[in-house]
Amino acid sequence: MTLKEDLKPFTIISAKASENNWCWNLTCTTCGSRDLMKEFSKLISNEKPLSRFYWSNKIEDQKALLEAVGYIDIKELIRNSKFPDFLGHIGLLLSSCQRAENGFKIISENLLKQMHELTSDENFKSLIAVKKVLKPDDLNSFEILLENILNKVCKECDLPGVDCVYQFPSKEVEKSIEHNCKKNI
Repeated sequence: MTLKEDLKPFTIISAKASENNWCWNLTCTTCGSRDLMKEFSKLISNEKPLSRFYWSNKIEDQKALLEAVGYIDIKELIRNSKFPDFLGHIGLLLSSCQRAENGFKIISENLLKQMHELTSDENFKSLIAVKKVLKPDDLNSFEILLENILNKVCKECDLPGVDCVYQFPSKEVEKSIEHNCKKNI
């Protein structure tokens, strides 16, 4: 898989994890999601894992990781990572940084807004209104709603929703008025 250079850090990690089938089980007792945690750790420690366990429970490290990850673009993940793997990767990030996210709400609002925009589900809108911190469990309901969207076939090009760039457009396609899809690009 060849990735564009302008992808967000989280998308690059998620795509690499999907391609290599890395574990993202929140309760894994075999590997502890070692490969993903190692990549997350490298984001804040100059390409060297923080420890042999790859992660620190210090709130400063959790906050630094959330800030290093920055904006998570769900549409970008849909185009570059396997579904539902990328939701598992987000869940692992949230689970690993829950104390910092509870205190600083660095990524919750952004993700909830995108979840609402993609699904039009009012539950996500209400979570934004009460400034709720996103939890890994919240991703389960999003997965079900998103799966229904991704399984729809585009009426314009007969491609599945995930393959139709019109349904999940890149910035270049958003600027264009006419319908485009992967088979036309």
